[in-house]
Order: sequence, then structure tokens, then C-alpha cells
Amino acid sequence: MFYYSDWFIDSDLTVVKNFTRAFTVHWFVIQPYSAFFTSDYIRKYCEGTGVNLHIYEIKNRRRSLKWFKLFYSTLRKVRKSNPAIIYTACSAPYFLLAYYLTCRNIKVVKAVHDAEKHSIGYQRRSNNCGSAKKSN
Repeated sequence: MFYYSDWFIDSDLTVVKNFTRAFTVHWFVIQPYSAFFTSDYIRKYCEGTGVNLHIYEIKNRRRSLKWFKLFYSTLRKVRKSNPAIIYTACSAPYFLLAYYLTCRNIKVVKAVHDAEKHSIGYQRRSNNCGSAKKSN
């Protein structure tokens, strides 16, 4: 199984570790410059778990075509391994286009990080270090 993530690493950490119970997991992490979890933290977390970790750091904005180029090149590597499934919660705009061009014959599970819709006020407060309360 190939697990592909780009932003919400906090929820991916638990999911990836649990997938190792049933699958050989190759975890492709697209690590943006503003990510909360560092690459070193992710590497240490994966030590001894059996996860095959692939980290790609990128310093461009998500709308940059360099994101597409990175998705395209990494998904070509995935395709060569011929996995049974790709699992992703990837929310980057170019991921689906790169997937379609490279791996459309491989089954994909598209997960949702958080299905509950939040108001803008809630999102702003939750990004701060203080407590996050829903605004009405």
C-alpha cells in the first residue's frame, strides 16, 4: 500500500501506524515549508514501525507548478512499484491531475481529514496556541 500525504500529518501519524498491521506501507510525505511537524519528527516517529518513509520537502506555495512536478515525479515512482492501492488524504490542487496522468489504473482511496465544516472564526482560533472554541 502506498500512503500519500501532504498537510495534515497529525492524523496521518496514527493511520499509517495502524495500516502496518495489515499492509506493507510506503508513506510518501510531501513536506511543505510551513508544516507543523518537522521531517525529523516524522522520521523518529516511524522508526521501528516498518513504515517505508519517503519525505519530499518543498518550499513553494501550493499553487506553484513545482507542486505538480513533485506529485507527477513521485507518482511515477509509485506506478513502477505497481501497488494494489493508493490511500491519500492529499488536499493539494495538483494531486488529482498528477494521479490521473500517472496512476489512473491503480485504485485510490481518497480520505477526508475532517468531515465537519468549521467556520472561518473557528479555523483562525484553532490555529493559535490558545483554546479553540466554535464561533456561532
